[in-house]
Amino acid sequence: MTSEWKAQLIGKVNQHSLDNSSFEMKIAWMTALIRHWSMLVEDISKETSKKPTWLTHRIWLVINFRRKLLRLLREKDSDAFERVINELKISYHVQKQPEHVKTRKAWAEAQLRARVEEEKEKRLEELHQRYIMERKEKSVEMEERRKALKKEQQEVEQRLHGLLVLEGKVTDTVGQYHPSLIGSLSEAVMHSALFYHPKPDMVKQC
Repeated sequence: MTSEWKAQLIGKVNQHSLDNSSFEMKIAWMTALIRHWSMLVEDISKETSKKPTWLTHRIWLVINFRRKLLRLLREKDSDAFERVINELKISYHVQKQPEHVKTRKAWAEAQLRARVEEEKEKRLEELHQRYIMERKEKSVEMEERRKALKKEQQEVEQRLHGLLVLEGKVTDTVGQYHPSLIGSLSEAVMHSALFYHPKPDMVKQC
């Protein structure tokens, strides 16, 4: 294969005439190199039964590196990837993993998530029980504190009342006041006799 043929192969996919670093240019150059070396292996195999392992090993290395560049190009620009494999007539197979088959990594991740959820639920339950216990303790403590404050308030009020009594500003009341029942009735009868006037129709006819 001549250098002109390699240049034509690269010119089909490169981005411009001065392109020498893009994925497309490198893939085309490696494709030309692989095909050139493959033809050399065929020619050598015709002359001798011993395969040139030194050359086939290099071919496999270049193929693996080209596969890596194809993967990167596919992730970067799918349109450019499709154009390259069509122009260079390269077969690229993406092996799809069956959905029903779990890899060791997926199994380990699933086990880790299950353990995390279990530990989280356990921790939440512990915190909930701790909250209930602390709430009960705080309720008892607050009730005792409320009773103590109420008792202290009563003592202070009694002391203040005693001071007011000593100063003569207030007197202690003993018992409960009840007005005189007889006096109240007599006063009501007297007021009725003085100020009550019957209606005209209630006056006796003589």
